[in-house]
Formats: sequence, structure tokens, C-alpha cells
Amino acid sequence: MNTGVDQGPGTRDGPGTRDGPGTRDGPGTRDRGPGTRIAAAILVAGLAAIYLPDVGHGFVKDDFGWVARSQLDSWPHAARTLIEAPTGFFRPLVSLTFGLDRLVCGVRPFCYGVTNFVLLLGCVIGIGALASGLGLPPATGVVAAALWAFNFHGINMAVVWISGRTALVLTLCATAGAAAFARGWFVSAATLVLAAMLAKEEGIVLPAVLIGWTVITRVRGHGHDVPPESHPAGQTSVRAVLLLLVALATYLVARSTSGAFTPTSAPAYYQLDFSLDRFLSNALQYADRALTLDAAALVAFALVARPNRVAATFLEMTSPERHALALGLLWLVGGFALTVFLPVRSSLYACFPSVGASLVTAAILSAAWRAAPRTGQTRAAVIALVVPFLLWPVYHARNRRSVEEAELSASVIDTLKQVNASRPSPSVILLKDDRSARPSLDAAFGTLLQEAVELTVGPGQKVWMDPPPTFAAAAGLGPPPHPDVVLELRAGRLHSREP
Repeated sequence: MNTGVDQGPGTRDGPGTRDGPGTRDGPGTRDRGPGTRIAAAILVAGLAAIYLPDVGHGFVKDDFGWVARSQLDSWPHAARTLIEAPTGFFRPLVSLTFGLDRLVCGVRPFCYGVTNFVLLLGCVIGIGALASGLGLPPATGVVAAALWAFNFHGINMAVVWISGRTALVLTLCATAGAAAFARGWFVSAATLVLAAMLAKEEGIVLPAVLIGWTVITRVRGHGHDVPPESHPAGQTSVRAVLLLLVALATYLVARSTSGAFTPTSAPAYYQLDFSLDRFLSNALQYADRALTLDAAALVAFALVARPNRVAATFLEMTSPERHALALGLLWLVGGFALTVFLPVRSSLYACFPSVGASLVTAAILSAAWRAAPRTGQTRAAVIALVVPFLLWPVYHARNRRSVEEAELSASVIDTLKQVNASRPSPSVILLKDDRSARPSLDAAFGTLLQEAVELTVGPGQKVWMDPPPTFAAAAGLGPPPHPDVVLELRAGRLHSREP
């Protein structure tokens, strides 16, 4: 993490030595050769094939709130968007992305979906940069990014559900900040860490994680396990910690004046529950969501590549690989430090911590690669590049539920626009929901049906759902006066019915 002369991991005595991950046959080749670039391009093509057909089909639930309350068309609106907490959560960086989308695209959902996909690619680049900053070679960074991006849990929700971008913005800023921190760019790192906290509440653990990185790096450095250029000197360590604490203090001060939810004022399902039962039930679920794909990748590699020295893999790991393993474990545990105690459970909560799991697994695979024969390496590389395309039907099926909810939402909005245009004055519309259908109106709109109509159809139009939305009572919602129009959901479409 030296900020002075260039003494990076490619120095003669560093991890780029002949016996390190820079061996010619391993994924740890120091040069960004054509093989690494081709693998990265295939990774992006796979992600595009999986997600671009499914993004931006419509707004769902919280999307309407984010779009309606994130406006940058005037200074008062911009101030409310970026300084206050119009959604109850203090996530001004996410609000900024919605505000920019609204300036460019209005309320056309496809544009918002494309933004989510671009954020996904940003996360992939951030993970690659982080792996490189920890001394891992480019190909290993591609492996880490792929393990994270092709995870079956969380990533699809973050990309296909427009509001899921909160997890993407957090992960992008966190990985970029950690990459800067690993390179000793501490001012940039603190700025990006602050951005991560301004994206999502889980980012508040990031300063502690990076301070832990500093401690681990210095301890291992003093034990001569880390090259001197890979850890900061004493004064630099103090400066790095102080800058992280300044970023944390800045966030806490800004949040305290925003009117955002606090641990005591948040809805019950967002209030921390430090019971053992809560911890154990959530820990098992999140272990599955963060680690299953990585464990499968390790087993598959062992079966396909057939490394000669599986038992010795950990003993033969290079210093940067062991370092990435230790720091990745701390990231994984720290990333779940808050969400594991929340009553509400979401796959989105696994996106940020899973970066640590990907670093750990990529480091192990890098060491295992060197123990595999050339034929095994070739088989493993070909299979790894082909599998995402072979599994496209699985990814598509997992996306389908979110896509169907978005398509129902868009269909309902179109129908309400037609009703509104056919009547001389605003009316009261009752939507009869079918809760046995998948998706239902409740799944598509929740308690934000009225806000969705005001945003996309026009002000003055009153609408209600029967049965009421699941959390209508908690949101203080009640039915409007006697309806003028009744529309019933049947077979995924609204049909007229006598009031």
C-alpha cells in the first residue's frame, strides 16, 4: 500500500516471481494476455445474454416511490432528494441515480433497467480491480468477478428489480473504495467508502472491515508473510484509519439531519434483533446464498481439473493468495454483521458480503490451478466459459417472476391510462385482485398503488385494491369513496366489471 515509488506486486521479489501465481500455465498470469481479455469478454457476453432481455419491463412496488421522490428538476427538489430521506431511508447516492434516470428517461422503465445492468458491469470491474489491488493477477480477478456475478442468489434481484440497484450501488462503491485502499490511495478510498454508506445502510460496516484489513496486513507483514510494499508503514496506517473514521463521522452527521429511519423508529421488520434464534436462522440462509456457488465451483474444479496435490493447495498458496483469503473472509463476515440480525430476510443482503466469498474462492482456485495438469486446466477453462450459457434457461427462469410482476404492473398502468382518458373527470377506480394468481396486484404494487397511479397516470385519479394490500394497515391506508369503475384481475389482465 505504499503511496510513494512504484513497488507493486509485479516487482522481482513480489508475487510475480517464477514460482508464484505468474506461472505460464496458471490463471495467475501477470500480463493481461489475450486469454484473460477473451475470458472477460465472454463473462460480459454471458451477463448480457442473461439480463438484458429481462430488464426494464416495468416498475414494481418500491420502484414507484424511488422514481416519484427522486427529482433533480429544481434546486428544492434536488435538495430534498440528496439531503433528506424521502423514502425513509437515507440513500442519497441511489436517489441521485434515480433522479438522473428520470431527467433522461422520464418514467420509461427500460432506461432504468439498462442503468441497473451498467451498474452490474461496474461491480464486475470493481471486483477485478480489488483483486488486482490485493496482488492477485488479472485472470484471478476475472474468476472472482465471475463467481460473484453469476451467483444465483441476489444478483438477479439486484438487476431485474429496478429498486434492487441499492445493492449494486453499494457493491460498486465498496469494491472501488477497497481497491483504492489496497493501493494506498487513502483519500480516494475514504471518499468511496463514504459513497458506499450513502448508498445503503450496510455500508456502515465497511470502515471497520478496512481497518481490520490494515491490522491483518500489518500483523502478517511483520511476520514476513506479506512483501513490505504490500502493507503501509505505521504513519500511513494511522492516516488511513483516521480518514475512514472521518468518512464514518461525516455519514453519521448527514444521516442524523436527514429525517431517516433510526434503529428505534424503523418499521418492526427493520429493527435489529440480537437474539440467538435470529442469528442462527439468518446465518444458515445467508451462508447458502453467499457460499453455495463458490463451494460448487471448488468441487467442480477438483473433479474436472483433477489437481495432483489437492491436500497441499493451502500450503502452496502464494503470499497474495493467502492475504486475499484472509481479507476476503473478514469482508464476508463483516458484510453480514448487521443484516444477520434483521427480522426481514432478502437475497439483496447477500450481494455486498458475497464479494468476500468470491475473493476467497478465487484465491483457492488460483493455487489449485497450479497443481492441475495442463489437460485438466484446459478442461476446466473451457467448461467454466461454457457453463453460464448452458445454464441460461435456469437464470432466465429465476428472472421470470420479477419480469412477470413488472409486465403486470405495466399492463395495469396502460389500462388505467385508457380509463382515465375515456372519462371527462378523474374517477375512483377499484381493482379486484386475485391473490391466487402469480403475480397478483399486491405483488406488483403493494402499498404504492396510489403513488404509482399519480406518477404514471396523473394526479387526482383515485384507486384502491381489494383485498387491501398486505401492509395497508401498517401504512395507514384505507379505501376511497364508492368506486366509479371496477376492474377485475383475470388471467393476468384487468377486465371491466359493474361497480
